[in-house]
Amino acid sequence: MESLLRIRKIKEDLALGELAKVLTRVNEEEFKKETAEKFKKSEMHEFETEHGKEFDLRLYQMHDRYLKRLDGESAEAVSKMQVMQPDLNAARGKLSEASKQKRVVEKLKERHKIRYNEDIQKAVIKDLEAANSLRNNRELIGEETDEYKKRKYVESIQDYIDTKRELEDEQFKEPDPVAEYFKKFGIPDPRKKK
Repeated sequence: MESLLRIRKIKEDLALGELAKVLTRVNEEEFKKETAEKFKKSEMHEFETEHGKEFDLRLYQMHDRYLKRLDGESAEAVSKMQVMQPDLNAARGKLSEASKQKRVVEKLKERHKIRYNEDIQKAVIKDLEAANSLRNNRELIGEETDEYKKRKYVESIQDYIDTKRELEDEQFKEPDPVAEYFKKFGIPDPRKKK
């Protein structure tokens, strides 16, 4: 699942790169168009302010050719942008499709993770129920071993620590010879109070 997600991410990045290249070309043409229009407006204004009162035909013709050239540059930029429009739409479509595929894989991964966690929870619950059932069966049958009796239900951490210390003390405690004597002959120890 992880490798498929990486592949989809790479495809999305490639589509994004293609879109960036096309957008760069479109933006360059847009800049050329805007620059040509700006120069045309500024030249017209400048020509009017400098040569508004005196009129020279050659200067006017030269200015008119310059303005036509700026109009031509602007029109050329617009036509190039129109030619690039299908490429731009195709790149946007590829990016959109790659993003959709990546999201699908991410959702599948998320669902897989949820299912995995649910399966783990079910397995833990099943194990706990089995352990609980086994414990209940032992209690009902009365097959409690000495080890099982020593393991008390622990309410808190302190009880656990105290219980553990008691068990360790019993293990390392030297046996009482008198208690061993009574135990050997099956006689209850009269020293222990009930």
